[in-house]
Amino acid sequence: MGLSSADRVLMRPIQHEWQVNHRLALGSQRVDGSVRRAKEFVFGRGDFVEVAAYADIVSYWDTKSRSRKADIQYAPHEIIRLWSAADARVSANLDC
Repeated sequence: MGLSSADRVLMRPIQHEWQVNHRLALGSQRVDGSVRRAKEFVFGRGDFVEVAAYADIVSYWDTKSRSRKADIQYAPHEIIRLWSAADARVSANLDC
């Protein structure tokens, strides 16, 4: 899914920090609750998803501050679409 030009301008300063260089496990939850593998094209803007992420934590000695520091990087591992945006809107309308 492409970003709008306004979103691309806003993302430019941090874009290098948000590159995923590994294969993600993608899935879609069905009505019966089972999860099946999915391709990236089933995901759309506004979908309700569950994201499993892992943290890469590095502890190091900072010579400038002369103290121990930690660098924490989060990366997504698995993304599961629980509801599409359209299904979420229908459910919200039924609850009213």
